[in-house]
Order: sequence, then structure tokens, then C-alpha cells
Amino acid sequence: MAHDELPAIDPDLLAAVTGGASDNTEQVTMMLQSLMSSIKELAASRQNSGGDFMQMLPFIMMMRNRQSAPPPVVAAPAAPPPGEGWIKVT
Repeated sequence: MAHDELPAIDPDLLAAVTGGASDNTEQVTMMLQSLMSSIKELAASRQNSGGDFMQMLPFIMMMRNRQSAPPPVVAAPAAPPPGEGWIKVT
């Protein structure tokens, strides 16, 4: 049998499989509706909290730039001595 092929299932065994039905379908339906409501509320709260931060980000960056110290002043390097570093002695 190849790796991506599923094994054959005996039809008699498949017919014997039961489950999935419940006498409490109303209770299961209420639980699923409650779960869906919770997921929607969570998604809505995450969208709102993420949006607030994204709106505040430019202001945070401006304040951060104002608080940082100015860059240090770097002096220009000194000119090299004449004669490629050699001094003629007379």
C-alpha cells in the first residue's frame, strides 16, 4: 500500500459504528451558541485593543524621539603630516 492511500474499511464494521446522536440536542445547541458568542466577543475585544495601540503608535514614537539625547558631535580626523608621515631632518 502506498503512503498516501487510506486502508479499506470493512462495510460491516462501518455499519456498526454509532454515536453522534443525542437526546439533549437542545442543550447541545445552547452550548454551541454560547461558545460562538464567546468567540465573537473575544474577537471583537482583540480588534478593539489592537486598534487603540496602532492609533497611539505614532504618538509614542514622537515622544520617544523627543526624549532621546541628540547624537554626539564627532570631531573631524586630523590631517596627516606632510610627506606621508615621514619628516625630513636636515
